[in-house]
Amino acid sequence: DMLNTSIPIFDMGYLQINPEKLRLSTLYAQNDTLNISAGISARPMISLSKTVHSRTIVPDISDFSQRKGFSIFIDAVMNYDSLSQILTRQLYHKRVDMDKTGKYIIIESCEIYGVDNEKLIIKVAFSGPDKGTMYLTGKPFFNTQKNQIEIKDIDYDIRTRDLLIKTAKWLFNRRIINTLNQYSAFNITAYADTLLSKVNVQINRQWQKSVSSAGAVNSLQVMAIYPLTENLILRCNIKGDLAIRIDDIDF
Repeated sequence: DMLNTSIPIFDMGYLQINPEKLRLSTLYAQNDTLNISAGISARPMISLSKTVHSRTIVPDISDFSQRKGFSIFIDAVMNYDSLSQILTRQLYHKRVDMDKTGKYIIIESCEIYGVDNEKLIIKVAFSGPDKGTMYLTGKPFFNTQKNQIEIKDIDYDIRTRDLLIKTAKWLFNRRIINTLNQYSAFNITAYADTLLSKVNVQINRQWQKSVSSAGAVNSLQVMAIYPLTENLILRCNIKGDLAIRIDDIDF
């Protein structure tokens, strides 16, 4: 029941483990210590907002073998509002001059939406000689070398394209797309490093008298990215080791 609740992760969101199966090995002795291997099969999720939890019946896993280390696939849920704020901050009052026309636009704000078809919608509000709003589309991509979310294949939404050709053809310009391509990247290195650092501090601690835990989260790797309607999902693989030590039990 506790694993089904939303667990606050410092100021970075909430973790819900969502357990499905549990495993306990037979006891075995090592020097002066009695050991047992515990395993869990779960569908964990990290969210920026608190999620609704429900109780579930958790069956045993038939495999009772001893294991070491853990490998977890976890979904990090990123809010489009937060991504929109970052993109707006990177492009706020950015001036884009058009080729040979002498005209320009000044970007005022950007909003990102998901449309459940592997693409994102980018709404750009601009000022300058003319004021207005245009819509573009792009596909989210995770650059493993730079450890950042990027929006690729940015182009005008078909309705925006048709409207600009009819009313303001000078706005139908590659410089706007090139500018968005340049600034529409969200590096997660600092977020991941901070998260791993804080998690490693928390798992190496004494929880109560005679009970302590030790271990380390060694790596966090983004495996896939899913632009859903409500949120952008990053599927991550986290690997590490964890042990719990009990020095005394009151019977």
